[in-house]
Amino acid sequence: SSNLHALAFAQSIPQTEVVIDKSKGKNSAFQGTRLGDWVPPGEGTTLIVAGVSSDYGVRATCSAALDRGNGVVLVRGAHATWDRVEYAAAAPTVYTSPPVFPVGGCVATSPVMGVVTPAAKVEREVENELEEAGVLVVGLDEVPYILRD
Repeated sequence: SSNLHALAFAQSIPQTEVVIDKSKGKNSAFQGTRLGDWVPPGEGTTLIVAGVSSDYGVRATCSAALDRGNGVVLVRGAHATWDRVEYAAAAPTVYTSPPVFPVGGCVATSPVMGVVTPAAKVEREVENELEEAGVLVVGLDEVPYILRD
């Protein structure tokens, strides 16, 4: 893993905690890691998922856990992504002067682009999709009640 992927407070993680390094170039945290060894498959185990790239790693990890038969809880506000640039592949809009789009805190320009879907909307789309698939999507205020069980 690189310094860019280092945990901000790695020195404060207790030795009893398991840290899964998902910086292996795979979307699902189950691919290329030992997460599957630590999390037994089946309904007896529920994962509470948080992370970055709602539309990639978070979605893929939740889907993989569901495929394994695990229960999955996704916490609103505990996952995030970047603005999504919608490229108009079928009928692109060609600009004589490339527009400037804010993308993930950066500025992107391209002579052929569609519109930008804000990150918050992408996050809601992922939540809705995963909820339909069987993921329990909850607010942060609901997590203590889930952990009691």
